[in-house]
Amino acid sequence: MLSLQEMTLVLIIQLSPSLKIIGGAENLRRPVLELDSRFRYAITMEVRHNSWFFRFSIKLQC
Repeated sequence: MLSLQEMTLVLIIQLSPSLKIIGGAENLRRPVLELDSRFRYAITMEVRHNSWFFRFSIKLQC
């Protein structure tokens, strides 16, 4: 039987509605880069504060 770690294909992160892009992006960068390398390109984040929906936020890369 495979372990949960071996079966996990995507990591989904739901951000707090109060987390703004200013400051929030930098606070997320380090934890995301420290994740297991299997998740480097399989991370989905649900952003919920309006500040994340501006044009420049689309270019944000962690």
